[in-house]
Amino acid sequence: MLGEQDFEVVLEQLRRRDEAAATQVFQRFAQQLIVLAANHLDWGVRQKVDPEDVVQSVFCTAFSRLAKGQFELESWDSLWGLLTRITLRKCGKWADYYHTGGRNLNREVSPRQSDGESSSGWEFINRDPSPSEAAILAETLERVMHGLDFRDQQIATLILEGVPIPEITTRIGCTQAKVYRVMKMIRNRLERWHGEDGN
Repeated sequence: MLGEQDFEVVLEQLRRRDEAAATQVFQRFAQQLIVLAANHLDWGVRQKVDPEDVVQSVFCTAFSRLAKGQFELESWDSLWGLLTRITLRKCGKWADYYHTGGRNLNREVSPRQSDGESSSGWEFINRDPSPSEAAILAETLERVMHGLDFRDQQIATLILEGVPIPEITTRIGCTQAKVYRVMKMIRNRLERWHGEDGN
């Protein structure tokens, strides 16, 4: 078990954007935060937002703000408290997002079953995006790609398509470090646009 002195060392490393320290903190807390996020996202929201994605966003926010000198932390417990607060706020924001206006999940209902139709206990779900969702996606992709050179755009496209990193490096002819840098840039941009202003 790491002690308080170890925490001070890791905190200083996080403030310097040290990747090894970030990995250590991620491995220490990620699983607990995923469980926390899953428990605070209702079933409907979890169909849209994966708890693991929420937790990735939590760490991006925490590490970015620690590197800017924000937060006075004294121990592993205080870091855990910070990460849980950020997680709960993000879960709340996603719940608000999907339970308001045209995105209200309560309006997403299964089609009625006709008389005489047998029930299999499940329904096919239309995975095609609505026009508004398609517009939001197109705008987001345009913003992600803005200012990137052609090679970085290729990498970003493959990342967003879910292509495994080793395959990306083979297709593009680049290092894994390059792919991770583009991934980090995408996460930072999405995080910033998602409105993380400390609220």
